[in-house]
Amino acid sequence: MSSPIPNQRRDFLRNFTAAFVLAVLSVLTLPPAMAAEASTVRVKDGHVQEYVNGSLRRSYGSDIVDASTDGKIVAAVTKQGRIQEYVNGSLRRSYGSDVVRVRVSGGSVFGDLKNGRTAEYVNGSLRRTF
Repeated sequence: MSSPIPNQRRDFLRNFTAAFVLAVLSVLTLPPAMAAEASTVRVKDGHVQEYVNGSLRRSYGSDIVDASTDGKIVAAVTKQGRIQEYVNGSLRRSYGSDVVRVRVSGGSVFGDLKNGRTAEYVNGSLRRTF
């Protein structure tokens, strides 16, 4: 015949099990803060079309000839050669000149200029050309 578990130990195990189950359930039921969504953009009829996981989320802009994204920022080039920066579909800022193509990487916006050089912009300010 085995001896019964002392009351303190039994209470500890009961409380620990309940806390563990609650912790696991809370982690499993929380929505992910920043889900890894595959975000892409394309230009159609002069507008930026933003796709998330293959589905069209929104369309914005006008007179756009090129666009790029890093998942947060969408940078687009207008027919006038300026870069327009969008966040969540809203225009944040416009800058640059003589840009023909744009790329976004790690918060920096790289614009290929008409003269063959590349300009790097950080927060809308020219950082360098190369």
